[in-house]
Amino acid sequence: MPGYAVYLDVRPEVEEPLWRALSDAAAPATVHELHLATAAHPNAIQHRLSRWVSAGLVTRTEGSPRRFAMTDTTERTPRPPRVDLTGRIAVRRRTAREALWSAMRVLSRHGSFDVPTLQMTAGVSRRSTEEMLNVLHRSGHVRQLARGNSQTGSWSTYRLVRNTGPKAPVVRQQVADGVRRRLVVDGNTGIATDISPAAVSLRRKDTDPAAAGGEG
Repeated sequence: MPGYAVYLDVRPEVEEPLWRALSDAAAPATVHELHLATAAHPNAIQHRLSRWVSAGLVTRTEGSPRRFAMTDTTERTPRPPRVDLTGRIAVRRRTAREALWSAMRVLSRHGSFDVPTLQMTAGVSRRSTEEMLNVLHRSGHVRQLARGNSQTGSWSTYRLVRNTGPKAPVVRQQVADGVRRRLVVDGNTGIATDISPAAVSLRRKDTDPAAAGGEG
């Protein structure tokens, strides 16, 4: 099409710039204006806009040329929600990490929890539960209140002591000066905590003596 940029139509390379352009627009925009803002092909823009209109995320004015804008109730997220061919917004399943974090937040309102209780509440595997607890215990988000005893059949009990918000912390790998470190990044605060063994040991001695003998 004369006057339009040539653009390889790869879904994220179309949807995300288009979504940002709509989010940043001060007034309803035409397809041509959105093309100039994103360099995406007009046909690709029309296709995405049609889905978003069907899903109720975007409004379309009548007349020529038509103009498009996000609705007042559409959340200005960094990335657009996935919308299927019928115009329905796809519901993303929670990850095990997200389910466990949500369960910890709920359970800690009423006291402590153990592995079986957390696993049952989150609806995830035992392995995922134990891995998440281990990571968050190291980062200081979770505190071990009592150690379990295999002879009596009692479980270790825990409590979430850093309930920073709804976003579950994530684990990242970092290499600096040839040293590999594991970091727990809290998406609610932006704080990254080193959970490498040396860092955990030093942090517990300095700030949390009661947890020094707990599981790591």
